Amino acid sequence: MKLLHGIGNGRRILALVGAALLAVGFTSSTARANIWQFQDGFEGHAPGQFPYTWWTVGSAGGGLQVPRLPAKSGPLTCYMYAYAGGWVSVRETVNLTPYFPGRILNTIAGVFARPISGLNAKVTVEVIDPSNWNYIALKTVVLKNSATWQPVATDFFVPNRQDIIVRVSVGSDAGLVQVDLDDVTVQAQYY
Repeated sequence: MKLLHGIGNGRRILALVGAALLAVGFTSSTARANIWQFQDGFEGHAPGQFPYTWWTVGSAGGGLQVPRLPAKSGPLTCYMYAYAGGWVSVRETVNLTPYFPGRILNTIAGVFARPISGLNAKVTVEVIDPSNWNYIALKTVVLKNSATWQPVATDFFVPNRQDIIVRVSVGSDAGLVQVDLDDVTVQAQYY
C-alpha cells in the first residue's frame, strides 16, 4: 500500500492528484480543498502481511504475478480468471484517514484493468460498509476487447465511516476471461 498524500514534495503530489481528480470529474475549486489518496499497486507486501482476501465462485482464481505484458506501475499485477458463470474477487480494507464524523469526503474508488484473453470480461468495483456489508458504491464495466489498461471507477460517494472495504471482482457469462488489475485507488476531496 502506498499512501501518496504527504510523501516527498507535498505540493507537487497535491497538484498531480488534483489534476487527476479534475480529469475524472471533480468540479469544485481545489485551491480550497484538500486531496487525499490511497493507492495499492500490489507491490511491497512482506510475507505474513498480505492484506488481501480472495473469494471465488465456480471455476475462477487469481493471484499476484509478474505480468506477460508491462504492468501499469511497478513490477506486479493482480491476475484474475473466470470461466462461464465463475467469479473471483480480491478485497482490502482502506482506512480513510481524513474522515471524521461531520466532515464530507467526496470520494471515488477505482482500478485499472486489462483484458488478456476472452470476450466481455466484467470487472466490478465495490465499496462496502464492513459493519453491515451494504454497498456504499458499486460499478460494473464490461471491458473493451483490447490488451490496454482501462479505468473502472465508481461514481462519487460520501462514506459514513472511516474504514471501508474495497473489493474488485472479475466474472464471465460465457467462456474463459483473463484480466490483469493494477493500481487500486481511492481518492477523497475534503475541506
